[in-house]
Amino acid sequence: MRTFYKILGSLLIAVTIASCETEVVIGDGFDNRPTLNEILSNQELWYVDLNNTQGNPDIPFMTKAFTVSFDFGTLYANNNLVGVGRAGAGLGLDVGSYQILNNQVSILHDIDGLHDFTVVVLNYNRIKMIDMHRGTVYYLRRL
Repeated sequence: MRTFYKILGSLLIAVTIASCETEVVIGDGFDNRPTLNEILSNQELWYVDLNNTQGNPDIPFMTKAFTVSFDFGTLYANNNLVGVGRAGAGLGLDVGSYQILNNQVSILHDIDGLHDFTVVVLNYNRIKMIDMHRGTVYYLRRL
């Protein structure tokens, strides 16, 4: 009987120890990835790579601009590479405004109206802007 209690006690201790679980959290869980707003506004000039555009490039301010800039809610476009550094303090001309929500950018162009894009960050120097209504894909590169 004594052996039975020893085996039962050992089994009970083994089950109790094995069932304990701890969760170790290292760090504060803070996500240090930059937001889309930080990515777009930290770079002064984004080159619109029209050679890699997919679909029908029918948004005039994107197809006419060599560079675009996102600066505190204001969209700048420059369609004269020779004039980089002159118009709009090097950013281009104020052509509209933009708002960012998660991974989407809504651009309200002064002439062309409202355009919504889904933005995919490909790497540090390149983003992909997908027109949500037409499906056209524009690639922008850092200058």
